[in-house]
Amino acid sequence: MQNAGSYAHNLPFTACIVFLGAYLISHAGNAVAQSPPDPFVGRLVDPVLLRGVEDVHIVGDYAYLPCREGERLTICSIGEPANPTVISSFTHPELKHAAGFAIHDDTIYLASQSNQRLLVVDAADKSAPRLLRSLTTAHARTTRSHP
Repeated sequence: MQNAGSYAHNLPFTACIVFLGAYLISHAGNAVAQSPPDPFVGRLVDPVLLRGVEDVHIVGDYAYLPCREGERLTICSIGEPANPTVISSFTHPELKHAAGFAIHDDTIYLASQSNQRLLVVDAADKSAPRLLRSLTTAHARTTRSHP
């Protein structure tokens, strides 16, 4: 599978379209101004669960899409190329502007951009990811004395 790339030509600001290998993933139902690249296999559009997608992480038959809007991580099945589907969407109020993502086995690590939180999520059951822990990664008001 090819690396993910972005494509958002002549679309409203709220639209997010991502080519995932041969997939078109969008949170808006707007038409693409130019033809998608060949080969174009499947399309996934969702105005809520894919809002703010900026990164795509592929592990096996799954695509993990941290969304900077909506406080969510959306998990998609890409095992059937012609029919990519949303499996689940993990949301949490501490996941503000998801900016970092890592996965080890079935444990997902999500970094929150605006509130310095690291969420640790169990994704053993892709249809029902669950929060294991939320950690503070920095203190905004930490002061340091200088001699």
